[in-house]
Amino acid sequence: MPRMRWINVLLLGTIVLLAPGYLLRAANTITVKTLADMNLLSAPDPMADVLAVIPSGTLLTALGRDPLAYWVQVNYKGQTGWLFESFLARSAAFDPLPVVGGSPSNPQLEPEIGPVRAAASIDMNVRAGPGLEYAIIGHLPQGQAIVLDGKSGAWYRFRFNNQREGWLWAALVLTNGDQANLPDVQP
Repeated sequence: MPRMRWINVLLLGTIVLLAPGYLLRAANTITVKTLADMNLLSAPDPMADVLAVIPSGTLLTALGRDPLAYWVQVNYKGQTGWLFESFLARSAAFDPLPVVGGSPSNPQLEPEIGPVRAAASIDMNVRAGPGLEYAIIGHLPQGQAIVLDGKSGAWYRFRFNNQREGWLWAALVLTNGDQANLPDVQP
């Protein structure tokens, strides 16, 4: 019986033994690791349907991206869906991935200051206004991607359940973008 030669590879801090044939197949893949429990969404949109919740630390193969590479398409337990890129560790840049979601984009038409994308760092209460004195109107699970549209003091505003405005305490929100560009708003 022929003896296989094994190769040691360092992958996201873990030594993995790979057979030479696998190494050739894996050379063109981009691996991602979830940094928090994340919602696998049906589309590259924070308001899309949740297909599954992927546990923190899960390794997945990236299948594609949206035109601006904010979202990555993966397959988790037979379901293909989307993850917000800010909450993933990755083995390489997403640029080589095929664009499989969203509409074609012309970078010259993109606004100079884009939306501020964010997610809750923990399960959070969503409030009706920017302060603890406002009523709790719902909950935002850890890792849920949202788009911020304003700020007031230490609070961020966003569109909750794609309908009414909701407020989150800024100290517990992970952002991807320049929150200094968010407009100051009043409840």
